[in-house]
Amino acid sequence: MKQLSSDKDTSDSGEHDRVMKDENSWETLKPLLKRYWSVLPITWLLHLGLGLPISISGPTLPYLALNTGQSLGQVSIVYTVRSIIVCVTSIGVGLLLGRLSSSRSKLLLLLVGSFLGAGYAFLTPIANSPVTLILAQCLFGIGCGTVDTVNNMLVIFLFGPVLSRSFSHSLHFCVVIGGFLAPVLAQPFLLQMGDISGQTGSQQTDVCGNAKNVSANSSQPDVDLAPLKWPYIIVGSLHSIWIIGYAILLAINFQLVKFQSVSEKQADEQAVTVTSPNRMSRRRTAIIVGLFVLFYILHVGQENMFWSHLYSFGICSRRLKMTPADASLLSTIFFVGFLVSRAIGIVISRLFLPAKILLFQLTGCFIATVLLAILGESSHLAAYICCGMYGFCIAMVFPTGITWLASKIEVTGSLSSAWFIGAYVGNSTYPLAAGYLIATSATGPVAMMYLAAATSAAYLAVVGVMFFIAR
Repeated sequence: MKQLSSDKDTSDSGEHDRVMKDENSWETLKPLLKRYWSVLPITWLLHLGLGLPISISGPTLPYLALNTGQSLGQVSIVYTVRSIIVCVTSIGVGLLLGRLSSSRSKLLLLLVGSFLGAGYAFLTPIANSPVTLILAQCLFGIGCGTVDTVNNMLVIFLFGPVLSRSFSHSLHFCVVIGGFLAPVLAQPFLLQMGDISGQTGSQQTDVCGNAKNVSANSSQPDVDLAPLKWPYIIVGSLHSIWIIGYAILLAINFQLVKFQSVSEKQADEQAVTVTSPNRMSRRRTAIIVGLFVLFYILHVGQENMFWSHLYSFGICSRRLKMTPADASLLSTIFFVGFLVSRAIGIVISRLFLPAKILLFQLTGCFIATVLLAILGESSHLAAYICCGMYGFCIAMVFPTGITWLASKIEVTGSLSSAWFIGAYVGNSTYPLAAGYLIATSATGPVAMMYLAAATSAAYLAVVGVMFFIAR
């Protein structure tokens, strides 16, 4: 009996591997690309549009703080508010997607999310009070939560859990293209506005938390905030491209068909069953999802400290004493590493299992953050190298985590918001903590790197337990 059981398991495993290979073949992918060629470019552009506003708030944050009369620690509350809104929106949209089956409803959600993103970009630079700035973040939170949840679910919905791996990486590759372009776009305007590091004697307001030293002949900060509006106007204007695209798809009543419905024409019921072999108990599924949410709280929170406060880390460090140009270069190097890794991930995700990619990337993150905690303030060169290394190592984690979970459980329904719950809880806490650590910690901005190193150790432990339970 044991021999028969072993033979059956081996046969099932071989059949499963065959079906996985068939689903990952060019013959399976070709008709899907032919059908969705018009959807994919708009989706990629939309995710590029997410990366731009998420990233541009990092280098412009000190100037937004100055514009609203807040310190860096105080203005960091906008990240908490935005992330709470995104989290609530993602949960709501995830539940909604479980009930909405029409293509029109999905495309309409993406169109509304794009409009809200444009509204955020136009409102932010004219916000001269914390309330107005928070209102702008709320608009972006609703738009981002809607777009991110729908699109990440949509690639799995359209291409299945295997083929979607490369497409999921491509979406997040586009996000980081936007993240890379944002500091480059903002840099000339930052240089026009001037240095707000608080290291000159003419500063009235020190957003970095350093002691103020006001000269007798100066009554206003030597900072011109007029150019602040231009990078946001450019970002908002770009949103019109994908708004028009989704409006056209709605006008022609474009149909989105679930992957299983397409593959049924070439596969019998047994093959479809083998395609999703991992049937788990509810209790085991709940534990895995809970650990997955905790993992995303930790790693996304850590990642977004770098997206939002790396520029501030550079200009506020009392040992590095970076100029706006130096700090912009630090952010750019981080995003170059991030961009290269996301591009590689599109190919790597088709060659290696998600679990192996995750372990490799997370180990690299641990090494990079420990080096930043030890050497991050020792020199500009050390900061550049370590931040580039961290950007390279963290980049594949978010999309790889989604594809790993999709290989274990069904995620196109109500669980489509699982990763966003974790992601935006992390977003609502870590950037806020980083802002206060930079502005108030006795050790200075390097305290942010201590937090990053501790977080790396924590999520390595969580992933180890999660993999053990899901084995």
